[in-house]
Amino acid sequence: YVVKTEVQDGETRDDNNERSFPLTVVDGTVRVLLVEGEGRWEFRFLDNALTRDENVEVRHVVYRQPFLQVLPRPFFPRTLAEAGEAHPEDSPFAEADLVVVGDVAPHEFGPAAWDELEKHVVDGGGTVVLLAGREWMPLAHRSAALSRMLPVDKLAAIEIQDEIAAMSPPGDRGFRLNLTPEGEQASFLQFDTDGIINRQIWAQLPGHLWGLRGTASPTAVVLARSSVPGEAPDPLQSDRDDAIFVRQQYGFGQVVWMGIDSTWRWRHRVGDRFHHRFWGQLARWATDNRAAAGNDTVRFGPQTSAAEDGDAVVFRAVWSQTWLRQHPEASARVDLYQREAGGTGRAVGSFALSPLEKRPLVHEGQSTSLPEGEYVARLVIDGGDPGAEPVEALLSVGPRKTPELTDVSSDRQLPDQIALLTGGRVLTPDQARQLPELLSGEDEQLSHRDDVSLWDHWLLLPLFFLLLSVEWVVRKLNGLP
Repeated sequence: YVVKTEVQDGETRDDNNERSFPLTVVDGTVRVLLVEGEGRWEFRFLDNALTRDENVEVRHVVYRQPFLQVLPRPFFPRTLAEAGEAHPEDSPFAEADLVVVGDVAPHEFGPAAWDELEKHVVDGGGTVVLLAGREWMPLAHRSAALSRMLPVDKLAAIEIQDEIAAMSPPGDRGFRLNLTPEGEQASFLQFDTDGIINRQIWAQLPGHLWGLRGTASPTAVVLARSSVPGEAPDPLQSDRDDAIFVRQQYGFGQVVWMGIDSTWRWRHRVGDRFHHRFWGQLARWATDNRAAAGNDTVRFGPQTSAAEDGDAVVFRAVWSQTWLRQHPEASARVDLYQREAGGTGRAVGSFALSPLEKRPLVHEGQSTSLPEGEYVARLVIDGGDPGAEPVEALLSVGPRKTPELTDVSSDRQLPDQIALLTGGRVLTPDQARQLPELLSGEDEQLSHRDDVSLWDHWLLLPLFFLLLSVEWVVRKLNGLP
C-alpha cells in the first residue's frame, strides 16, 4: 500500500510526502479463556457475544454454577485443570490469546493460578483483561503476582444508589466513561473511524451504577476516566486519577484493567451494535503481536513484516504445547526465497530456530542482512509433521529511511538545555497544572539616566525669547523707548 499527500506551499522538501508499507492480515481464530466466579450478568452477555463470533474460540471456567445432576457434569468446567489440556503439566493459559478474569474468589483463583497467569503474560506474551467485581476482584486478593500485574492502585468504589437514579431511564442514569487521547487511539475503543463521532457515541452510551476507579501506575496508560454526575472536577487532580480503563505493557504481554462490571448496559435499545463490537475488537486487538501464518500446530512469522535494507530480521515460531510434547526431538529451520511475480523464486538463505530459555514454546532465529526486495519465509520441520499445507510468511524489505523519517520523536534534550541556560523549566503535559505557580508576578525596577548640557537643551531658546518679550512689554508700558 502507498500513502501520499499533496505538496504544500512552503515545503522545503517534496520527496518525503509518500510512504509505501506492507500490511499483513491475520486470518485465524482468536482463542479466549473466560474465568468467572459465577454466571453474573457481565459473564452471560460476554459469553454470548464471543461465542456467536465465528472467528473466536471460547473456553470457560465458572467456579460456582448450579448443578441439578441432570447431566453427568456441570455445563462449564469448574476448575482451571478441567479447562486446560489433557496433560496435567500443561498450562491452562498457554493456548489462549486473551484471558478474561472476572469476579473470582481468592480460594478459587489462588496464588498459584496468579503466578501461572503472570508467567503466561510475561514470558508467553499473552493478554489479560481484569474485570472488576463487587465481591472479590481485586480487593479481596492478596497475591503478589496480581499486585504486579494490576495497572492501578488506590482503588475506590463508585456506587450510585439514589432514588432519582433508580427511577431514571437507563440511558440517563449512572456515571459515564470519558476517553483520554490515548484511549481514542486504542483500536478496541473505536466505534467509528471519525474521532468526533466516536466521542459522541461514548458520551451517549448508557451509564454505570457501580465501578472501581483508581490511580494508574507510572508505567500504565489511562484509556478512560470516570465522569460522575454532580461531582465537581478537582483542578489539582492528576490526569492519572479516576482511571477506569487502564492498559499496561507487562513483559512480552499486556494487561488491561476494566473497572466496571456492566458493559452489557451498552445494549440498551441498540442490541449487539456496541457491546459485541467492543468485545470483538478487544479480542482481535489482543492478537496484534501474533504471527501471521500457521495452523493448529504452529504460528510462524517475522517480528515485523516490513524491514529496511541491510537489517537482520528475527523470525519466531510459537508451537502448540500438545504437539511439542508429542514431538520433543523436532527441530525447525527457515528457508528464505526471493519473491517473484510467478511465485517463490530462488533461495537466498537458511537458518535454524532455537527454543528460548524461559519460553520453551517459542523458537526464534535471525536472518542475515537482507537487501531490498520481497521475500517468502518457509518453515521447515524435521522430526514432525506440521500439516499438509506449507507454513509460509511474507517479508518486505524496503529502502533505508532518511533521518527525518526515522526519528520522528520530540527532542527533549534541546528544550532542557535552553531551560538550563535561561533559568527556565520544561513541563510535560501532565505537569501543566504547575504553570500558574511558576508564572507568579514579580516587580522589577529599572533606572536610566541621560546627561544633557543646559545650553544644548531646546527649551532654552523659547525661554530666551520669552524673557525678551517680557522686557519689551514692560518698557512700552512705562513709556520707555
